[in-house]
Order: sequence, then structure tokens, then C-alpha cells
Amino acid sequence: MNILNQFQFSDWLTSDRISALVRFLLTLIIGIPLMKILTKVFIKIIKNYLTVQSEMLAKRFIWYILLIMVLVSALNQLGFKLSALLGAAGIFGVAIGFASQTSFSNLISGMFMISEKSFSVGDIIQVGNTVGIVLSIDLLSVKLRTFDNKFVRLPNENLIKSELTNISRFPIRRVDVMVGVAYHEDLNNVINILNDVIRQNPYALHEPNPMVLVDSFGDSSVNIKLGIWTQKENFLNLSNSIRINIHERFKKEKIEIPFPYRTLTFSGEIPIKIEKNI
Repeated sequence: MNILNQFQFSDWLTSDRISALVRFLLTLIIGIPLMKILTKVFIKIIKNYLTVQSEMLAKRFIWYILLIMVLVSALNQLGFKLSALLGAAGIFGVAIGFASQTSFSNLISGMFMISEKSFSVGDIIQVGNTVGIVLSIDLLSVKLRTFDNKFVRLPNENLIKSELTNISRFPIRRVDVMVGVAYHEDLNNVINILNDVIRQNPYALHEPNPMVLVDSFGDSSVNIKLGIWTQKENFLNLSNSIRINIHERFKKEKIEIPFPYRTLTFSGEIPIKIEKNI
């Protein structure tokens, strides 16, 4: 039986088939490294004309095109005809198309997002309750890294339908701080002190002008709103340091930051029981 199997295999393994297998393997061995080299060369040529996300998409597109060319060429060495491959690919594509309508919707949404350029790789965006740094913009989804180091994948269709905030789009941002002072304080003096605190903070910008205005009268305090501009990379530094500066300066100037007062009124007598320990 083994002799018969060896005989049948040796009959199948003709010199033509051996030659075809060798050509098939050589095409893959040479083609795949060549794909990597050509992709790098193409990206290097067009890199200066692309944004970071466009470069990512171009790299993937070129890679897949070259991969298809290598696979078609390799299969052709085994005797597969290009027309048959295209026919099979067409049938397969129709079946996949019916089964992946969501992916197609994400693909179209991705193209709209790329052309719209609402954000780019490295920007900080907020979608719903999710805030993170954009890692990549792909044809089907956008990948984010949140500030507590979680990986989030957002389908492009969801991004198109949702309200999206690009937090780091512009070079400067405004830090809003609400400060409450007691009603008996001199508001003009308080405003002068706050302006002086802002001027001395190294992260605060003097242009655009900072805003200090009386915002509202609360239950136990007069609320003053501060709007201070800073470079976007210094947002957290300013947000933290300006509050510390205000607290320390108010202590020095004896400006009262009140807390809510509650007055309790009792009607009638309050029974008090006194016990003696013997």
C-alpha cells in the first residue's frame, strides 16, 4: 500500500509541478520583502505632502495593493488564471458585502472624517463620556488612549453621528475658576488681588486678557469667575497652581472664603436630662 501511495505521489509530482512550486515559493520569498521596501520608498516620497493620519492610511493602502499583486503573481505560477481569481473574488466580495453592511458604513464614515479633518493623530478628543488621545485614524475605526491608560476603539459611524469635541485643536485654552468670597468683603479690592495673582502666575497668558468678573450672588458668598488663558500643554499646571495661589493670597490678605451657614430655630422648650454618676 505504501509503495502504491509513493508511486501515485511520484506520478503527481512531475517536473512541471516541481518547477511551479519553486516559482511560487520564490515569488513569495522575494515579493514580501520587496513589498516592505517599496512601501517605505513610496511613503518617503510622499511623506512631506501628508498628515500623520493620511500617512498611516497611505501606508496600509500601498501595502494591501502590493500584497494582492504578489499573491496573484504567486498563484499564477501554480496555474491559477487571473480571470478565475477575479470571478471568485467578485462572488466572495458580494457575499462579504451583504454580511458587512456595518463595516461599509464605517468605511464611508471614515472617508468623510478624513476629508473633514476635524482631528488628527495626537489630538485630545471627547466623544460622549470618553476622553482620550488619538492613536490612529483608520478606515473603520478610531483608536484612543484614555488618560488612565485604557485602549478605546470607536467605530467611525458612531463618531459621525455623535457630538465630538477636539480639546487640543487650538494652541491656547482657557481655565475657568470660580471663587466665592464673603458678602462683607470689598469686591474691588478682591478683584485687584485676583488680577495680581494672575499676573504673577508663570503659566497665565496676558494676551488674550484674563477675565475677572462678579458672576452671581450665592446663598453664603459672592461668586467671582476667572477666565485665564494658557498654552494648551500648560492647562493642568495653570488649573492647579492658580487655585493654590488664590488660597495662599487670600489667607495672607485675610479674605474670607465662606462656607454655607445654617441657622436652626427651635419652638418651645428643649427637654434636657441631666444624670449624675455616683
